[in-house]
Amino acid sequence: MDPLAVAADLDGHAENAAASVHGGLIVASMDDDGVVIARELPLDEVWQFVVVVPDEELATSDARRALPDLIPFSDAVANLSALGLLIAGLGDHRKFVPSAMDDTLHQPYRRRYWSSRRFAGDAARSGSRGLMLVRRGVVDAGTGDQRERR
Repeated sequence: MDPLAVAADLDGHAENAAASVHGGLIVASMDDDGVVIARELPLDEVWQFVVVVPDEELATSDARRALPDLIPFSDAVANLSALGLLIAGLGDHRKFVPSAMDDTLHQPYRRRYWSSRRFAGDAARSGSRGLMLVRRGVVDAGTGDQRERR
C-alpha cells in the first residue's frame, strides 16, 4: 500500500501526510475519490528553519472551537494572496516579504491560546525573516536566511 495514502488516511490531512512522507516544500490535497495529490515545490537553499515546541498543549477541539463559522471575504482573499507570496518567497528568498507569513483565517481567533507568542520577540531579535504559529498554535516555526548569519 502507498505510504502517502496510509498516512493521509490516518492523519486526515493530505498536506501533513505529504510533508511527513516526502519532506521539503510540498503542497497536497485529496481529490473527490480520496486520492492524495501531492506536488513538490522549489525551496531556496538559503533558507534555514527553526522549530520551537513549547511545553503547553492545545486540544484540537479547543483550537477548532475558537474559529468562527463564517469568515470575511476579505480575510479569505488576504490569506490566498499571502500564500502565493509565501510560495514565491520560499522558492526564491529575494522575493520573500514578511507579510506573507500573516494568517488572517486562524491567528486572530486562536491568539488567546498562544502563550508561545513570547517567541516572536526572540525570533525577531535573532534575525528571523518570519514567524508562524502552527499546529494549533503549539509550534513556533521561524525562517531565516543563512547568509544573514555569517
